[in-house]
Amino acid sequence: MLELRHIKRIYKRIKRDIQYNLQHENIARVFELIDTYADVSQRINDIFRDDDIEKWLEEIAEHYIHVTENESTTDCKKVIFYDQIGSTVCLSLQYIRALIANGYEILYIFESTCYSLYPTLRAELESHNIGIYSFNSDIRNTKTVLSLAKQVQKVILDFAPSKLIIHSPAFGAFGASVLYSLKGITRYRIVPGDHHFYIGYNCIDYFLEFRNFGIKVATEERHIDRKFIFLLPYYPIIDKFVDFQGFPVDIKNKICFAAAGAPYKFYGSDYFFRFSKWLLHTYDNCILFFIGSYTKDLKSFIEKEHLENQFIFLGYRKDFTTCIQNVDILINSYPRSGGLVCQTAAYFEKPIVSYTTDNDATSRSVRAILGAEKNDSSISFTVESELKKYVDNLIFDLSFRISEGKRVKSMLQTKENFDSRLEDILSNKIKPDSFVDNRTCNLDNRKQIYIQLQNYFLPTILEGLVKCYGVSLFWKIPSLCSFVMVHHRFLFKQFCANYLKKLPKFIQNAIREKFKKSL
Repeated sequence: MLELRHIKRIYKRIKRDIQYNLQHENIARVFELIDTYADVSQRINDIFRDDDIEKWLEEIAEHYIHVTENESTTDCKKVIFYDQIGSTVCLSLQYIRALIANGYEILYIFESTCYSLYPTLRAELESHNIGIYSFNSDIRNTKTVLSLAKQVQKVILDFAPSKLIIHSPAFGAFGASVLYSLKGITRYRIVPGDHHFYIGYNCIDYFLEFRNFGIKVATEERHIDRKFIFLLPYYPIIDKFVDFQGFPVDIKNKICFAAAGAPYKFYGSDYFFRFSKWLLHTYDNCILFFIGSYTKDLKSFIEKEHLENQFIFLGYRKDFTTCIQNVDILINSYPRSGGLVCQTAAYFEKPIVSYTTDNDATSRSVRAILGAEKNDSSISFTVESELKKYVDNLIFDLSFRISEGKRVKSMLQTKENFDSRLEDILSNKIKPDSFVDNRTCNLDNRKQIYIQLQNYFLPTILEGLVKCYGVSLFWKIPSLCSFVMVHHRFLFKQFCANYLKKLPKFIQNAIREKFKKSL
């Protein structure tokens, strides 16, 4: 079984390689290694910050890009939106529209290393004549990548903004080094993934968290001072729908439930299966549509409980939005709550059936996902028997179902509130929020679940490491390769087919022997 000790060896190996390449001034390779380190770390989340990584990024900014002072005045309404994601699935479009509504002059910078600019976002920018500076930082030549970093720095300084907002995933070493080189610009970071590790926190002046769980992680795990953190819940963007493709079964006179999300959101608890079994065995007029991956656990559950006619797998649907629009009730994922799924359901006034636990309520609160500010606006249940009574009422009482849908929608953050609050933050009209939900966040339990998830979905770690190290992964991190060889033979065969066969036979045999000794 993959354990934390294996992960720590990976950390150690990558950091050793970062230091080596930094000493030899191979900065392009340093960026690649730092991004790989961040990618592994954000999948395990046993750490939430790494001061060594920040120190090296700052050194690159000082010695190779050179720190430069911005000449803009602090009260001008010019802002850089530095985007390393570029998708409306995250938060780019909400922020761009808010900046437009508040009269800011915007320069949109898109670092297109891993993502492509979403068409809806591009159309929004072009319709308002917003300048777009786009580039690809996935460069393996140090002279070229440093020249690009200086060019990006110049573009920013020539625009002379008073503020810069960065929208970034866990990685993004190139962008972080550019931000470290900028002085005299107030830098804000949108935090779309508050539950995981990310780099570049020391080059940020203020952090924009979307829920109190993120504030708790930022203060307790990242050790960021509370006075630099703002709470800004976001709202769902539902502009245009893909035409509804229909359901594969007749739903006439049926009560339709939906559940959706990646497999990891349901991993670590049998609650979802227990609840689904109770619901569908109790009410033969109910159908549950599942939108997501068809895992072997899901398949065996449906077959064992003979639910083929009630538990309907839809897969990943392009018409996801209209699928939610055409059901009656949403079942929230557990033990990790849905975000966009819950917001979409709320938008269409669909009641949300949500279970949580007292010892980790902050991270799973649907109220926090929706952006409700009232503490008494509860949705989730902590006692299963009470949750079942609630479901009974939703099924039997149409007027109650409608009123609950309206209540859920009333908790949803609105565009107007979002725009207004962002302006208050950027214009220094409000101070960081004093309110923090004091319910506990059981992070140790979550860390263990992430380790278990990587045993279940191991390729997610392997893919990034293979991309970074290639064939050298065999001898640089042999403990991981040994683990794959023993516990994931199919993956190991794929691995060998792609890499080992390229080596002479005697080297292949030596590598295999090395694996055995490292077990």
